[in-house]
Amino acid sequence: MTEPRTRQMDDAARVLLRLARLQLAAGSDSCHVQERISSLASTWDMTASLFVNGERLLIMLDDGGTYRTRIGHRVSGIGMDADRLFALDELSRRMEGEPHCPRDMSAALDAIESRPQRYPATWVTLCVGITAAALARLFGAEWCVVAAALPAGVINRMVQHRLLSARFAPLLAAGSAALVSSLLAKLLLHDTHADASLAMVAMGMVLVPGIALLNGFRDLVQGAASLAISRLADASSVVVGIAAGLAVAGSLAGITVTPYAPPVQLGLLEDVAMSAAAAWGFAAMFNAPLRATVPIVVCGALAHGLRSTLMYTGLDLGMSTFTAALVAGQIAIWMARVMHAPWIAFAFPAVVALIPGSYAFRGLIGSLAIMNSGGTLPPYQLGATQADLITFVLLTCAIGSALLVVASLARTTPRR
Repeated sequence: MTEPRTRQMDDAARVLLRLARLQLAAGSDSCHVQERISSLASTWDMTASLFVNGERLLIMLDDGGTYRTRIGHRVSGIGMDADRLFALDELSRRMEGEPHCPRDMSAALDAIESRPQRYPATWVTLCVGITAAALARLFGAEWCVVAAALPAGVINRMVQHRLLSARFAPLLAAGSAALVSSLLAKLLLHDTHADASLAMVAMGMVLVPGIALLNGFRDLVQGAASLAISRLADASSVVVGIAAGLAVAGSLAGITVTPYAPPVQLGLLEDVAMSAAAAWGFAAMFNAPLRATVPIVVCGALAHGLRSTLMYTGLDLGMSTFTAALVAGQIAIWMARVMHAPWIAFAFPAVVALIPGSYAFRGLIGSLAIMNSGGTLPPYQLGATQADLITFVLLTCAIGSALLVVASLARTTPRR
């Protein structure tokens, strides 16, 4: 092998590892990343094998007789950056259509990685407040509780962002944000007889790492067990932190979180409007490009509205959630083909409002009550706590399964 070819393989290994890391950190699942890396390597007349785990990425390149193996950096982050997903997908398409040398791609990745957030922090903070208020209404809160949830949601985002910037662990940042914002919501509702627990649940919902939960489930099913366990463990620790923060806030403020509260049926138009507001806020939180915001809002409103309609007709919560996520995914695929973008950038912000984080909080808080009761809790509360935890697991699996079906369907149609 000539020395220029050796250098090209080394450069290709470095740039492909970097692309894989950025895609995973931005919210892609392991199967999609592996397919994209293999496709790009083939444009340089190489065969790539990417191994993904929770600690490191490893790639092996083969050009028909010579091998190069490299280990990449640890995959960090459990959230989603839709703007980066758009940019990485566009770059990959361009490189596949008109092959360039790996160093050209490395320069493009430099520009993408250094790109600032699309929206100012103050705007994202306000959107989190609006999302919290919309979620509180979807949970059946009175309008005074909805009004209190908006400023509490703003404080929620400010506390979390400040603590994460100070390099606090995500678990501590989420738990502290849930605690402070819940106490603020209770303070704002002090002179009313409204149920502040729904505002507390909304404070937790805007902190739930839903993308990591869904990607962890998808990676687990697709065989990337190490990465799946890492993502699920990170996400679960954050959920536990949120539940702990809500439990402390409830204890300090004298708020009782009702175990197993079934979904509230709002009017269809109101449900769609609140779902659209929540999806709009999530789009800003996930740094979605402006051109993707309206499709995300439409997709999110239709998904939640469809689930509510199906439940109104008598379908159970699990099947309603699975069907709504499946339809949202199909709409996301259509939008992605029209806009030449990754479909998960539309689907994830749209279905995140379907994630049953409230059941996880209620179940974990109920578990703490069981531990502290010494076995004296009535049977109905024990059953309600079990129902909350089971519902959380099953609904998360339902949404993840629906997105797996959608991903399979997306692969059957050639990209344009």
